[in-house]
Amino acid sequence: MLRLILNRHPDLALPPESHFIVPLIETYSAHSVLNQADVASACEFIAEHPRFATWRTSQEALTATLSRLREPTLATLVDMAFRLEIAATEKSRWGDKTPEYCSHLDELHELFPKAPFIHIVRDGRDVSNSLRDRTWHGWTEWQRAHYWHRTVSDAEAAGRWIGPGQYLRVSYEELVMSPEPTVKSVCDFLKVDVHPSMFAFYEDAPHHVPDLVEPGGHHEKLRRPPEAADVYRWRRESSALRI
Repeated sequence: MLRLILNRHPDLALPPESHFIVPLIETYSAHSVLNQADVASACEFIAEHPRFATWRTSQEALTATLSRLREPTLATLVDMAFRLEIAATEKSRWGDKTPEYCSHLDELHELFPKAPFIHIVRDGRDVSNSLRDRTWHGWTEWQRAHYWHRTVSDAEAAGRWIGPGQYLRVSYEELVMSPEPTVKSVCDFLKVDVHPSMFAFYEDAPHHVPDLVEPGGHHEKLRRPPEAADVYRWRRESSALRI
């Protein structure tokens, strides 16, 4: 939801999740210059990643664009891949929403030292309910709670040394219940103005979320404005033992 809200801003574009940045960081140094063989290998890795299929950029366009880079750094290569993906929007800034990056903020900060990080946190009891419904991150309450605690703690720890100028913690519940002040705080953090169209994110949600093309699925709520029933579901759906 926050990604779609930001996507409605005239200067901000956030494609679907990437998942390829951290593996590239683990393969190449953040600051060393890549040779042509490195560029070709990185391009192949991005294009063959399953998540690349959710992007609108073709493998041919990606290969042609990145192969023209001469002695780029990894940051330059990643930046160019995203700018190619958002080129049709004619927007000046790109972002990425990939939940698994929560535990890699330090590496991402090294790659992009000036990048702002927005860490959105949802009540762990609701997170556990959602993970249980999707059979993600464990079969027990303890496993899901451990996953939630680890990822939130990792991001918060990184945020403390990255500093408040580049790290902002946002509550999902506040975004749902008080969208205007919450979105304003996010826009202030990003140094952009709030645009009224941002609150109508649901109008073109299927354009930005691939599995919304057909009705149904776990992103279905993005087709409408947020509702109070979207938060604190654990109070209605959890037994005392689970809580």
